[in-house]
Amino acid sequence: MSRLLSCGWSGRVARDMPGKRWKKAISSWLFDGYRRVDNPNVQKLLNDEKHLEEALRKSMKGGYTTVRLFAFHANLTTYSARKLLNAWTEGDTPKLMKSRMGQQDIYTEI
Repeated sequence: MSRLLSCGWSGRVARDMPGKRWKKAISSWLFDGYRRVDNPNVQKLLNDEKHLEEALRKSMKGGYTTVRLFAFHANLTTYSARKLLNAWTEGDTPKLMKSRMGQQDIYTEI
């Protein structure tokens, strides 16, 4: 036991195990949108046009964006991101074009 303690092993508990850290890292990579408790200032973000334009530019690097990708870059809920992207596809001068690919909507610039 003294050999283990001299190596730096001090009887780590389950929360310090690498598997738990790996699982947490994977769950952050599989982003599923922000929840209201994580981001209560959605209305403030929706009113900031500069922030939304920057988020759209970042999410359109591949030539298109999805709701989840835009929600990640804009720090919005997926509901708010979908609502905003759909608003940008409607009207006399739409900013984006919406097309269906598989089970998700793809938004491209016009």
